[in-house]
Amino acid sequence: QPTNQPTNQPSTTNQVQKMDNYKVIKALGQGTWGVVHMAEQKGTGRRVAVKKIKSERPDEGVNFTAIREIKLLREFKHSHVIELVDCFTTPDRAVC
Repeated sequence: QPTNQPTNQPSTTNQVQKMDNYKVIKALGQGTWGVVHMAEQKGTGRRVAVKKIKSERPDEGVNFTAIREIKLLREFKHSHVIELVDCFTTPDRAVC
C-alpha cells in the first residue's frame, strides 16, 4: 500500500508494486518535464494526481527538478498546495 511518506529508492519489485496501487483514469496534462494523470488509489478509492517525470538522461540519475519539487512538497502543509501522498521510481527510471 502507498505510504504517507515518500520513499527514497525502492527495489524494482517494489517499483512495480507501487504503480499497481493506482488505477489511472485519464491524462490531465503534459508539460516539459512529464505527464499528469488522474488516478485512484486502489486501497482507499481516493482520487489522486500521478505526475510521471521522465529523466532526459536516465544514466545520470533522477532529474534534479523532480528532486527539488519532491523536497518542497514534503515540507508544505497548506490548503492551497497539493499533498504529496507517495513518491517512487518506475522501471524506466521515471519519478512518480
